[in-house]
Amino acid sequence: MFSIVALQSVLPLEKEKDVDDLFNSDTAAGQVHSVWGSTGHLFVSLNEGLALKAFDTAPVDQKVQKGKRALAVHQTASEIIDVCALKKKNAPVYIAHRNGTLKAWSYSDSGGWVHLGNISLCVKQQAELHTVTIDEGRGRVIWVEGQLRSNQDGCHYSICTRTMTFESTDVKHSVGPALTLLQNCPKCALYCSPLAVNIWPSDPCPKGLYFTWHSDAYLLKNQLDTHILGHGRCLSEDRASAAVDFKTAASKLRHIWARKSTQPELQVVAKACHLSTGVLFLVSSNGHVHMLSGAEESLNALKLPASVNVADSTGWFAYRFVLGALFRDHVIRLMSNTSGDLLQELDLSTVFADAGFKLWSIMGMIPRIGFWSSEGIWVLQMDNIENVASAMSSPEAASTLRDFSEDRLAARTALQGAYEAYSGRSNDEGRGKGVAVPQQGFQNPGLMVSVLQGADATHKPQASQALQSLYERRDDGAEQETRLNDTIGPLLQQYWALHREKLGVWDASSDEAQKPFTIQEAVLKLLDSSLTLSANRKRSQMTYLSLNAPVATLACLLDALNIGKLDDNGHIEFHAIPLDEEELDPSLPPVSLAVKAPESESGLPLFEIVCRLMFRECPTQLVEFVNMCQQARDKVLDVSAFSRKKSTVQLCDIALGSLPGPDHSRNQEGAVLATAKLMQLSAMSHGSLNALKLLLKHKLWCEAICLVQEKADNTQTHSELFHVLLMSILQDREIVPEYYERLWACLPQKISSLEFLKLLTTHHQPSNPRIHLCQQVLCRPQDDLQIGMVRDQLISLLGREKVTGQ
Repeated sequence: MFSIVALQSVLPLEKEKDVDDLFNSDTAAGQVHSVWGSTGHLFVSLNEGLALKAFDTAPVDQKVQKGKRALAVHQTASEIIDVCALKKKNAPVYIAHRNGTLKAWSYSDSGGWVHLGNISLCVKQQAELHTVTIDEGRGRVIWVEGQLRSNQDGCHYSICTRTMTFESTDVKHSVGPALTLLQNCPKCALYCSPLAVNIWPSDPCPKGLYFTWHSDAYLLKNQLDTHILGHGRCLSEDRASAAVDFKTAASKLRHIWARKSTQPELQVVAKACHLSTGVLFLVSSNGHVHMLSGAEESLNALKLPASVNVADSTGWFAYRFVLGALFRDHVIRLMSNTSGDLLQELDLSTVFADAGFKLWSIMGMIPRIGFWSSEGIWVLQMDNIENVASAMSSPEAASTLRDFSEDRLAARTALQGAYEAYSGRSNDEGRGKGVAVPQQGFQNPGLMVSVLQGADATHKPQASQALQSLYERRDDGAEQETRLNDTIGPLLQQYWALHREKLGVWDASSDEAQKPFTIQEAVLKLLDSSLTLSANRKRSQMTYLSLNAPVATLACLLDALNIGKLDDNGHIEFHAIPLDEEELDPSLPPVSLAVKAPESESGLPLFEIVCRLMFRECPTQLVEFVNMCQQARDKVLDVSAFSRKKSTVQLCDIALGSLPGPDHSRNQEGAVLATAKLMQLSAMSHGSLNALKLLLKHKLWCEAICLVQEKADNTQTHSELFHVLLMSILQDREIVPEYYERLWACLPQKISSLEFLKLLTTHHQPSNPRIHLCQQVLCRPQDDLQIGMVRDQLISLLGREKVTGQ
C-alpha cells in the first residue's frame, strides 16, 4: 500500500549530486539542520540553521538553462526557522528568520530565483520569532513571538497577525498593520483550517485549553474564542479592540477545570494536522483520538489499536486517508483516520541506519509527507490503492476507493477542451447551442488534466516531444527512459488513452456515444432519483455545469422544478404557488424543493444550487424566491411566524450559507443588497449590524441609511446601527453634505448629549486629555465639514436638554 522511496525517484532535481554531497559532508557547517518542500522545490538549512540552499526540479530530458539564478543563503546572522510556501503555482516563498524578518523570494522557470524584499513581523522590540504560518485562504500571516527577557512562569509569548497580499511584488506594501490576538501566553502551536485558526498552548497551560480565531473579511468577522476540549466554546471576544490576555481568560474558567480535570480527553499527548483538509487530530494518552475542524469538536472519533503504544511515539502526521506515527522502535504505523484500524507497518531500519529520523512535508496542491536523517531524504509513496480493501472494513474501503476512483468531472473538462480545439468549435459556440460534455471519464483526473496541459505543444514543446516519444515507443517493451518511479506507467497509459480520444475527435471518428450532449439532458439526468450515481459524483457534475454554463443550467432547473421561466433579459417569471388553498400538495416540485431543503430526492442540494445560480445571474430576485419557498414550507409544515423564529433551520440561513462573495455575481450591487437582506432575515446574531457593515463596505449609502431608518425604534440596536453609520459617513468627507439631512433623521430620539459624545470617541480622540471632548468639538474650525456637522447637532442637543431641564 505505502512504501518509503528516495526523494530523487519522485522529484528529478536539477543538481541531484549536490543534494547527495550535503548528506556526505563531514564538517559541522555542512550538517543538515532542517528540510522543507514546496511544489517543485526542496529547501535544506545547514550550519544550525544559519545557511540555506534550494534545489529545483527539472522536467525530463530538459537541460538546466545557463545563467539561471539559484537560491542560496551562505551565512546569516539570524537562524532560519521556517520556509512558508503557498499552494498556488509560481507564488512567492517566504523564509522566516528568528529575528522576525520574513524574506520573500519568487521563482520562474527561465530566470530562477529573485529576492522580492523583506518584511518585519514582530510587534515588540527585541522579540524573537518562534512559529509562523501563512493562511492563504484568509490572506493572513500569523506568528508567535516571544520576549528575550522572559518571566519565570513561561508566559511571555504573543500571537499576532497581519493581512498579506501574495500577488503583489511590492513586498513592503503587501502587509497590513499588526494585530495582537493573544498576549502573555505560553509558547503555542498554530494550525490553519478553512473554518478557523486553532491556537494550542503548550505547558504551562491548563489541560484542554485552546483558542480559535475566526476571521472573515466578507462578513466583517474577527473574534477569538476560548475553548475547553470536551466542553466547547466558553468565551468569545471581538478582536477589533484590545488583545486577549491568556491568564485572564484561563482564570475565568476555573469552575470548568474543577469539573473536567480528571477526564481523559484532556490528556492530549500528540497532535497532527491533515495536510489537505486542515482537520486537527488530537491523540490522548488513553489511545482515543479526537478531531477538531475549526471550532467543531468530535470527541473520541476513533480508537487506536491496543498494540499502538502512544507513549512510544515520537511524531505524528495525517496524510491522505491515514493517521501515521513514528515510534522509537524505528517503525512507522499507519492507521485509518476514520476507524483507527492498523493498516500497515513500515520498518525504517531497512532504510535508515541512523535512528535520528525526522518528519518533513511538501506543501502545495498535492502535498506529500516524508522523513529525513543524516543519511538522506525519503518520501512516503502510495503503491497500490486496491490493497487498502484488505485492511479496512467493507464500507470504509468502499468510501476510500471511491475517493481515489475516477471523477468524471475533471476528465470531461479535458476532453471537452480537446473537442473544441480539434473540431473548430469555440467555447461560446458550444455553450450557445447547449453543448455540455462528452460522457467519458478517466482515473486520477487531476493528474490527467495536469499532464494534458503540461504537454501542450504550443507552450511546452519539449514536454510534448518527450511524451510523444514515449507514446511512439509504448509497444517496444523497453524500460521507460525516465527517472520517475514506476507509478508513472499507469499515468502515461491514461494519457495515451486520452491522446487517442483527441485524435478520434480530430478525425471525426468518435462513435456516437462520445458525442456531446445537451445541458438539459445532463440536468434531467442528475435530477433523476433512480440514477445510480453517488451524491458526490452528482454534485461535482452539477458544479461543473453551473460554472461553465450558468444561464442554461439555471433555465433548465427552473423549468424542470416548475419554479418559473427565465427570459432572454435574465428576468425570472415565477410560477404562482397556490398558498391560498387549505392544504398544499407537498409533492409539487417547487413545494418539495422548499420542504426538503437543504436535501432533495435526487441527493443534490437543489435549493442551494438554485440560490447560487440566481445570485450569480439575477440576484435582485433571490430574496423573492427565498420568501416564496419559506411561505410554502411554513404552509406544509404548519409553522407560524412565532414558532419559525424559534426554528433552528430557516431557508434564508440555508441560502445565506451557500452564497459566495458579491464579486462572483454579474450584478454586484444587486448581490450586495440581496445578501444584506438575507442577513436581516436570518437567525444569525447581529444580522442587521452585519448587513449594515456590508452595505457601508460597498459604499451603498442610501441603502444603509434606509436600513437604519427601518430599525429606528430607539432601542440599543438602533443606537449601535446609528453609531456605525455615523462613523462611516464621518470618515468620508465628500459625502457629508449630500447625506447630512438624512443622517440626522436616523438619530435616536432619546439620545443625550453625553451619549452622543461617547459615540464620537472612536472617531475623534481628544488631542488634549485635559480639555473636555465637548469643548474640542465646539472649537473646531468652520471649514471642517465632518466635525462641523457634529458640532451643529451637538449644539442642538444641548439646547433641547436645556429647554427640558435635563
